[in-house]
Amino acid sequence: MGWVGMLFVGAVMGWAAWYLDPTQARRLWPLVRSGALGAVMAGFASQLFGVYREGSMRGMGIVFLGALLMIGVYMAYAAKCKPRR
Repeated sequence: MGWVGMLFVGAVMGWAAWYLDPTQARRLWPLVRSGALGAVMAGFASQLFGVYREGSMRGMGIVFLGALLMIGVYMAYAAKCKPRR
């Protein structure tokens, strides 16, 4: 999976997190960015450390887990640091 695939997978996962969580109504783009960033970081870090070779199915799972982890961290941080009104 190349750059475009990783960005697409992460962006779709960020969009799904926004769609499925009604409390994140105004946070679409940060979720999409964090998903894409997590997917790309996980994909390239796993290639760097030799966890998988390009084109294997293990790479897809690593990219999904990286995006999921980054989205979860962002949502936890956003829930804890709500702006005061």
